Formats: sequence, structure tokens, C-alpha cells
Amino acid sequence: MNVSEFVEKINQGLKAGLPGEKTHRIMLPNQRSLTPTKDDDAKKSAVLILVDFNSQDPNLTFIERARYDGVHSGQIAFPGGKFEKSKDRTLIDTAIRETFEEVGYKAVEGQIVCELSKLYIEVSNTVIYPYVAIVPQLPVLKPNSIEVEDVFSVPLKKFTSKNINKGLFKGHDYMVEAPYWNVKGKRIWGATAMMVAELVGLLNENNTI
Repeated sequence: MNVSEFVEKINQGLKAGLPGEKTHRIMLPNQRSLTPTKDDDAKKSAVLILVDFNSQDPNLTFIERARYDGVHSGQIAFPGGKFEKSKDRTLIDTAIRETFEEVGYKAVEGQIVCELSKLYIEVSNTVIYPYVAIVPQLPVLKPNSIEVEDVFSVPLKKFTSKNINKGLFKGHDYMVEAPYWNVKGKRIWGATAMMVAELVGLLNENNTI
């Protein structure tokens, strides 16, 4: 699938509507809610799903967060972070700014082809807004060693239903069972896996994975 074919599939999928909860639930950890209990109090964050075509087929860029005393320590994620009123006009600004801070890649708004469904993260009381950006040729990234332990790319075609596993994960102060994809020795689960599932569903005619 080249860039033009990818964008065409995205546009076709958007006409039918985002799959949202239908695909989120495929990768939803046990005993987790998709609905904010206090929507007004929830923090806002944005992430950038970088889709590159360095190997002709689409690849997704992930980061492994640095270890710290927090709920998302060491997790696999898309680059992104919290909305800051003093720095950001919009959540797109947040996604672009945080991506540059974390991996050294400066995207522009024109690269963004769609916004996926917002996603509520119960453990941090945060609503995440994911944006999909096209990067025809991704340069060598320069991760911020304070925030990022590792950065790596995975072919989009690896994210299929037959490759889904289930396992236990240790959070900040909890254990949870969740579906995950095992890629390059790393387990992609939780909110990140749910966003991947929606992107895959959007690209597929039946809106699933």
C-alpha cells in the first residue's frame, strides 16, 4: 500500500464514519471503562500517529517511555503529551509540539490526514486525542533521553486479529489482564493498542481488524 492508496482508504473509511468503540473494545483491558466519570475534570492530551512509507508499505512509529514514578512509566505509546494553554492553540499544536520534544521530528499540520476517536484513560483521568500524520520518508529520529527509552517502527500489516495475545500487565499500583500485540519483543497494549485497532478498522471495509 503506497501513500496515495493509504490516503484513499482513510477517506473512504471516514465517509462511513470512525469505527471508534467497536474497535476500541477489541483491545480494551479487563475492567476498564471507555467513559469518563468526571468529564469536566479530565485532562486533555494529544498524540501523533506517524505513518511512514520508508519501506513502501506503511509503518507506525512508537516510543517506549522512560521509567519514572508514574502511571505510564515504561509503556509503549505514540509520541504526544498534555495540552498546555501557554504553548498550544489547539490539540493539533499539542501533538506536533510534543512529538518534536520527544523524538525530534517536526511535523506540520498539513501532514495530518485525520483525527481518530478520542479515548478516555481511566487510570490518569485523561482524554487522548489521536491524529494520524503522513510521513512519506521518515528521517532518523532523535529521541529525548529524559522522556523516551526507545523509538521504533512497526509495519502496519503486523496488527491483525490473529496476532492478538492476552496477558497480565503491571501498572503503577495494579495488575490487569489485557489483549496485546507482541512486536520486536515489546508488548503494545492499552490505549495505544486501542488506537492502532481503530486505525486498522478505518482502513478495512468492514471496520474491524
